[in-house]
Amino acid sequence: MTQRPESFRKLLVFMRPGAAIDGAFKEAHRLATAHPAHVTVACVLEALSDSVDEYFPGGSHRPDQKTEAHEHLTALISSVDWGKTRVTPKVLVGEPSRALVREVLENGHDIVLKTAENEESLLGAIATRLMRVCPCPVYIIHPSKTNRPRRILAAIDASVEEPEEKDLQVKVLRTANDLRNLSTGGELHVLHVLDGQGEQFLRGRVSSSQLSSYFTHSNDIARTDLSSLISESEASLSDEHIHLRRGRPEEAILDFSRKESMDLVVLGTVARTGVSGFFIGNTAEKVLRRIPCSVLGVKPDGFRCPIK
Repeated sequence: MTQRPESFRKLLVFMRPGAAIDGAFKEAHRLATAHPAHVTVACVLEALSDSVDEYFPGGSHRPDQKTEAHEHLTALISSVDWGKTRVTPKVLVGEPSRALVREVLENGHDIVLKTAENEESLLGAIATRLMRVCPCPVYIIHPSKTNRPRRILAAIDASVEEPEEKDLQVKVLRTANDLRNLSTGGELHVLHVLDGQGEQFLRGRVSSSQLSSYFTHSNDIARTDLSSLISESEASLSDEHIHLRRGRPEEAILDFSRKESMDLVVLGTVARTGVSGFFIGNTAEKVLRRIPCSVLGVKPDGFRCPIK
């Protein structure tokens, strides 16, 4: 057995109360049995309001509701073979995204897994807030992608200059590589999108030979930057799995994911560090609303969660 990836030592799986086994549950089982980890399977009983829930001892839910929810999670966990993996059922109370983030903060989970409720858009209300405020990676499973991801895409921006932004790109690559290593026969592809606005501006203003020379020069720079990031991430990649495209990043990522039948896209969801509750980056949000596969959103190490 190879060394267990550091990204997946403690997994938190979110399930709706009373829900059947779904893609997030299956993926957590796959990850944990491939490289033993501690898995927490959690559901959230939504509180009437923070003030009501704080006023009544034990919360605003009947004790039997919590008992029923806990028994249901226990039954789901017991229905599959986890090997030596330690699995804990947990019933949380509150607004789901806040309850999950508090659980992450209190118990140091490395990743949160959730199944998307809509095939047309991965960004439901809970997923959106998790992508915005959860300090650890958030793995949203597309309803049609319930098998292990064999084709994984790391969508990175090799043109960034700030050290913390480069660190995020390396973190995206390492996370994607960890997942590839946990998928038997898995492939890792890396995509960098060059800005297409410059191309549109130059067309008609310079000769075709000058434009071709510019493309060659910018491609060379991009490949050098990509090689540097890939080397730092220690990911092993063949040349045919390293891709450059021109255009708008969100459109290029979506087009590549569809044409190449990707099962999972890994990308950074925050462009800057040290910002409390920073919004999802424009590219990430547009991709999440239309992507035809699962997505894993990664935040920079310096991200400050607004939930205490």
